[in-house]
Amino acid sequence: MEVAFGVLFVTTGRLTAGRGGRGDALLRRVPVLGFVAALAISYVVMPVLERLRQHPESDPGRVLFGRYHALSTMFFAIAFVCALFVLAGTAIAEKGARDQK
Repeated sequence: MEVAFGVLFVTTGRLTAGRGGRGDALLRRVPVLGFVAALAISYVVMPVLERLRQHPESDPGRVLFGRYHALSTMFFAIAFVCALFVLAGTAIAEKGARDQK
């Protein structure tokens, strides 16, 4: 997922290069947020979830598993919203570039 947001960062950077605007600046920054969320999922949350998954159901550590699972779901939602925003913003920017020609 990190690679995908890296590619989105490069492509949106090329798409918005030379243009100034609040929407273009936001479109360049959103992939960075998605990249950070993907890194948090991969390197912070998932290793802990894998260790906690090994605990039996009756173990109090399962409460912690539920919390980390909610945290993981939140980071996935952030990454998903960032991807949708970049998709919509890129489509709008492309349409605007075609209309100017």
